[in-house]
Amino acid sequence: RRESYRALREIAPAASVPELAALLSAAPTAADRREMERTLAATLRRNLQAPLAPVEKELSAAKTVEARASLLTVLGQSARDDALPRLRTALSDSDAAIRRAAVLALTEWPAAGPAADLLAAAQSGAEQAIRILALRGYIRLVSAPSERPPAEVARELAEALKASPQTE
Repeated sequence: RRESYRALREIAPAASVPELAALLSAAPTAADRREMERTLAATLRRNLQAPLAPVEKELSAAKTVEARASLLTVLGQSARDDALPRLRTALSDSDAAIRRAAVLALTEWPAAGPAADLLAAAQSGAEQAIRILALRGYIRLVSAPSERPPAEVARELAEALKASPQTE
């Protein structure tokens, strides 16, 4: 089964996104979910015209926290701007596992776009572990090479220092 998922990663067309999202949501094990995350994310990255609506529909209908977290991971790995609103909404979900998945998805973003969202999560999150993950993600995004002036990056890193709950 996992080898089939890996093969699909290379050949799945854009039209297969709804079926791949359903397979991810129904994956029987954590290992299967991870393989399907990679497969669905690779399909979305390879087919930029593929809509995210099937993934969001599956996310809304998912019955388990694990499936919802995996679908959020896929949205993050897709690195598509139209995924940001759904990830931002997940930052305020009532379930800590979903908030954690949203923070991790935003942390992997290829540009600094969601940095402010991560900083807000680091400053106001209820769980210390999620606040620390959000702060690390914020630091990663703002310190990544970009065309922003060094003074701006330094200011953003100073904000991280203020938000840090621990000396480390």
